[in-house]
Amino acid sequence: MNVLEARFGVIPKSVKNRIGLIDDPELLKMLHGKAVVANSLKDFKEILGGAGLKANA
Repeated sequence: MNVLEARFGVIPKSVKNRIGLIDDPELLKMLHGKAVVANSLKDFKEILGGAGLKANA
């Protein structure tokens, strides 16, 4: 979450909630890496949705 906030500012609650529901350490590690290189919050939300989760907002 810190990476997303540092890169994109305020993160929608829906994204925070979806990430908070993840308990798979490997998935969290992958998403962290994607947060570092995502071109935009929109791109990250698409990745989050592609990980079997939906992030609306």
